[in-house]
Parts: sequence; C-alpha cells; structure tokens
Amino acid sequence: EALQAGAFGVSTGTFYPPASAAPTDEIIDVCQPLRGRAGAIYATHLRDEADHIAPAMEEALLIGRELDCRVVFSHHKLAGERNHGRSRETLDMISRAAATQRVCLDCHPYPATSTMLRLDRARLASRTLITWSKGYPEATGRDFAEIMAELGLDEEAALARLAPAGAIYFLMDPADVNRIFSHPLTMVGSDGLPFDPHPHPRQWGTFTNVLRTMVREQRLLSLETAIHKMTGLAAAQYGLTERGLLRQGYHADLVLFDPANVTDTATFSAPIQVSQGIHAVWVNGRQVWDGERTGAERPGQVLAPGDAIPWSQQSE
Repeated sequence: EALQAGAFGVSTGTFYPPASAAPTDEIIDVCQPLRGRAGAIYATHLRDEADHIAPAMEEALLIGRELDCRVVFSHHKLAGERNHGRSRETLDMISRAAATQRVCLDCHPYPATSTMLRLDRARLASRTLITWSKGYPEATGRDFAEIMAELGLDEEAALARLAPAGAIYFLMDPADVNRIFSHPLTMVGSDGLPFDPHPHPRQWGTFTNVLRTMVREQRLLSLETAIHKMTGLAAAQYGLTERGLLRQGYHADLVLFDPANVTDTATFSAPIQVSQGIHAVWVNGRQVWDGERTGAERPGQVLAPGDAIPWSQQSE
C-alpha cells in the first residue's frame, strides 16, 4: 500500500531493537513487494558498523540482490578506534558490488554520530555528549563522563538514571570520513535529528560544512563534485526526474551562495546556528529565502519516484 501511495522503497534499522531481532530471510520476505518495481530502494542502517561491519554489509547486499533493488548504505561509517582505517575495506566491497548490482551510500562530514544513549556506543566512543534526557534533563549538552562523576554512578547505572536519552558519540576517524566522501557513489546526507534539545551540529551545518572543510580548506573535493554529491547524484540514485541538475525544463531548485565565504556556524557546543554566505534559495522557481529571512511562499512538492534512472547513469 505504501509503495502504491508513492514510497520509494523500504528503510531498515537492524542496528536498533526490535528490528535487530529480524533474520535476513525475514527481511527479504517482508520486502518482497519491492521485487520487480523499477527504481525501488532498500536503504539500511546496518546491523553493525563496528567489528562486524563486513558481514553486515554482505547481508544488505544479499538482500538487494534477492529483491533486485538498489541498496543504500545510510550514513556509512566505521565505529570505534580498532576499526579506524577499515573504510578502505568497506569501500572496496561497495566498488566490487557496484559492478554487478545497484548500490550507493551517504555520509556526513563529522567524526561523531548521534542516536539514542546506548552503552555499546558509549564504550566505543572517545567522548559521549548527551543531547537530551527524560530521566535527568540537567544532563542535556554535557559529557556523559561528567554526569557519571556528578551522580557517583557507573556506566550502566548512569544510563538507567538518564534513560530515555540521546547522545552524540565521537567514534570515527576523520581520515575514514574523508575517504568515504571521496568515493564516487557517496552522497551528502545530514542524518539530522530535528527534535533533540541539543542536537548534533549536522542538523544545521552539514552541507555548508562540506563546502567549507572539504572544498575550501582541505581541497578534498572540487566545488562541482561536492555540489553534485548533494544534488544530481542523489536525484539519480533515487530516481527523481528533472531535478538535481541545471538544465532547461528541469525544476528550478536553486541556491545562490558565495563559494569563498559560505560556511557552517553550528558546533558541538552550540549546534543551533544558521549557516552564513547563502544569499537566496528558490524552490520550483519561486524564491523562499532572501539571505536574511524566509518568505511566505510554499512552493514545495511531495517528491515521488520518477521513471527509473538507467543503471549505467547511476554515478553520472
């Protein structure tokens, strides 16, 4: 019913309960409606992004082959110090798979991730920052280690005191992040969580952070490549027709910015900060931002899957 209503496909989060209990064959059975649908997507937050990332990726690729649909590795990362550098291995897996099946990935430009407060993540991280807590609201925006000391509790007891809660985990190697971004099939994705009282800065700064750090400061990506990873590549992977490129007859979704000065201002200590250097935004040809404020126009549309993008064009 969801596919008939315009859904692009299925998203799974086998890293999280209760989906973590689902075996591979159950996921394949549940996702059977994807089979035979042109351009269908299987997007997944992998079952494991740390020590067992390779078999988790193999599982996702198997599901994609069984369903004959595109696999999207959501916010690809290597978690924990002992896995730093393994992006060479995982990206090689993706490149080999792309020769025989449809596959892509997205990533954000920060060495920290964010989700619910979990001990396995906190034990992998070099630092854990609390984004919200129902059990101990005073913890919001503070280090988990500081809260443990304040309450005189160990990790398990402190988690129970704060729960339910969310956190930011510093557990990735910046070199892995850069290597993942350099892969031709990598799209820019924020993975933002908009309702956290103290969110990850990716919610407000992902795309301008890429333009500042990876284009202007590090020269890791050309400006054109970075923009394509945010626009045309994503449109092609998700089958959005007449979007993502500056072409006659395409929808005029445009951003006017100063490449020499555009920058994020959101930080881990002050994450709710508007980016600078963006002078105007148009959606479907109508201006919605003038550099200082949003306008009254609401020209956006719900996007539905277009005609399937030919496999041979998936990385153009």
